[in-house]
Amino acid sequence: MATWAQTSREAGNRQTCSTRLRSNLIVRASDFGAALGTTTRDGVTTYPDVEPGYLIEWSAMTESKDRVISDRVTAKLIRLDTVYLSGLINDIQATNPSIDEQGLLEALAEQGDMNRLFATVSSQTVTTGSDGIAKGVLPTSDMPPGPATVVISYGYSAQSERGDTAKALRFWTNEVMEEVVSGLIASAACAGAVATGGALAFACVMGISLAVSGANLYRQYAKDALGMVGVNKEGCSFPIGGHMHTYALAVGGDRGAIQASSSISPAVVESGLGRRVDYGRIIVGALIGSAAILAIMLSLGGSSE
Repeated sequence: MATWAQTSREAGNRQTCSTRLRSNLIVRASDFGAALGTTTRDGVTTYPDVEPGYLIEWSAMTESKDRVISDRVTAKLIRLDTVYLSGLINDIQATNPSIDEQGLLEALAEQGDMNRLFATVSSQTVTTGSDGIAKGVLPTSDMPPGPATVVISYGYSAQSERGDTAKALRFWTNEVMEEVVSGLIASAACAGAVATGGALAFACVMGISLAVSGANLYRQYAKDALGMVGVNKEGCSFPIGGHMHTYALAVGGDRGAIQASSSISPAVVESGLGRRVDYGRIIVGALIGSAAILAIMLSLGGSSE
């Protein structure tokens, strides 16, 4: 009997019928290795220590009218392009050294390209069998360290990606994007602390936090890009954006998060942007007390307020 980690169901309405997607993900170091453990953060299933070359085994079941159906399903491995995002942050801060967080997000909306922010590492679109089930393996060879996401989706797009200005502004200035940007800056601060043995070095546990915020950001991007979806081949409704199950991967763990932020310039970390990062909120699970948080903030020239 298959085990499913995530299930979503669209009930439909008087004119349509229901659809459902079930999915599961197993990550192994090798073909016969044990499954890696997971943790759940903000409702997102997260794999905290994935290395390039690990095997990502995905499975899915498609249903319609509350029974299995053979239909099309897609599994993708996506990584957040932290080099591209870091370059944008560096350029904006260099142009306006006193810029605040809201100003940075608005500048990102003007200059950023949503289609460049995420890179597809591997993708598989298959048709489920007569039992409604499909399985596959997503390769991870040569994958760079940092936040990545596996998304398993079931739904057909009724229109191509939309690129209206209002949508771009909402995407770049939302709270999840702010978390990603803050996480990158905090990871860069960690990198500096590790190099110098500073107060922040022992609290560099950014891998999970950055992976989860990256997964949430991609989910938001993908659903907005897909837009309204239609019905399946039986005339049953998909939810807005389709069924979409996301799993967060911290490639390289905490070390990978630090490496992923290596393109953030020291000027950004030392600026008001770096001093105003809420390290106490970001460094979740560090098990450090308020005195340590105060020491971190003072080491960066900031305040504990």
